[in-house]
Amino acid sequence: MKAPLARLNDPIYAAIRIVAGLLFMMNGSTEAIRRVRGRQVADLASIAGSSRNSREFGAGLLIMLGLWAGIAAFIASGEMAFAYFIVHAPQGGWPIQNNGQLSVLFCFIFLYVAARGSGDAVSVDSLLVGRPVARVRATNASMISGSMLDDLIASMTERNHRSSFIRSSIQQRSAIRHQDTRAP
Repeated sequence: MKAPLARLNDPIYAAIRIVAGLLFMMNGSTEAIRRVRGRQVADLASIAGSSRNSREFGAGLLIMLGLWAGIAAFIASGEMAFAYFIVHAPQGGWPIQNNGQLSVLFCFIFLYVAARGSGDAVSVDSLLVGRPVARVRATNASMISGSMLDDLIASMTERNHRSSFIRSSIQQRSAIRHQDTRAP
């Protein structure tokens, strides 16, 4: 049975990507604004915090726009996993105990975006390429029909024959050249 919203798969994914990127970008910019308003002293922790804020802002912007979203989401996912285990996990075992829900949620949403990429709808990547960005789809051996499997085996066999023919002709040419260099 097909899911009722299956036809809206790409637009829903685009909405999730855009909203998650926007929220991540806003999270980074809010922290930066708090630092400026609080006029904190520029020490090492402040510099590291501003670096984190700019990474969050930049990654959120790229994810929201759909420009290199897979790479940006992979980096953001790793950053959120790191934040959870360094900041939140020592305060308790479960995310509900240590206020790490947002880090965990961002981590897994961005991991999904990293796996899926920018998507086909509403992304700068698809505009730059001029067509929908190709997605890697898992192919199960049971999904391949018999004729497709036969065609695949035939093409692999043909390619193998071509490569062995090329290899033998190269060996023959090298043998001829070797004989020509020996002749006085």
